[in-house]
Amino acid sequence: MNLKSFLDREFSEHQAGLQATRDSLCDPFMALCAVADKVLHGGKKFMFMGDGGSAVDAQHLAAELVVRYNMDCSSTAALALTTDSTARIQEMHIFLGHLLCDLSAQRCGQ
Repeated sequence: MNLKSFLDREFSEHQAGLQATRDSLCDPFMALCAVADKVLHGGKKFMFMGDGGSAVDAQHLAAELVVRYNMDCSSTAALALTTDSTARIQEMHIFLGHLLCDLSAQRCGQ
């Protein structure tokens, strides 16, 4: 086995995978950024919910926005709905214009 050919083939496959991922996520990512910009400049809040490991991610993302992630600017309204993400709790917090991100693996794609 030629190790250089093997290495070149492996890197080519990874590059192709990265390019395909970039191509498929570009439009949805730009759409999400446009919505997030409206939330940010419209005085609304970001909400993240999840369970298990996703709950930790939700708390982390909300904290990053509240503590002004990597910039010296005013904080952003953000909330992690991690202890109870039931429909009733969501009704109490979610109003038109807010952005809710469900990070739970069980609900992905639903």
